[in-house]
Amino acid sequence: MVQALREAGADYVLVVKRNQPTLHREVKAAFDDAERGVFRPVGSASVRYYISSRPADAEALLELVRGHWGVENGLHRTLDVQFREDDCHMRSGHAPAVMGILRRTALNMLRTIQRKLETDVSIGLLRDRIGRQPWILADALP
Repeated sequence: MVQALREAGADYVLVVKRNQPTLHREVKAAFDDAERGVFRPVGSASVRYYISSRPADAEALLELVRGHWGVENGLHRTLDVQFREDDCHMRSGHAPAVMGILRRTALNMLRTIQRKLETDVSIGLLRDRIGRQPWILADALP
């Protein structure tokens, strides 16, 4: 992925996970001494490692990482609340991936309809309205 981003001339900030054992071990080793000197109240320890293609100060990197998780958390919360994604028991084959794609497609369609209708109606209420009045869907989509 990094190679493709570099070839495209794009910058990146990527999390280094344990499923990349060599990279994770090397990055962790580079910060071991720094971690020992940080005071953490009991129960609050959480360490994540990131790599970036551009130099940036700690505040700028933190902003990028938090911004990403804000988007991620918002998306997953909406999918769980509106489509009960966490309650889905499909676990085998391609079914989980297919259902995930269908849920995201439905959510994108609902957001498109919200914008076209210039409404601040919630996604849940919009789903209910479209269920009772399906012509809303036909009128709002191209």
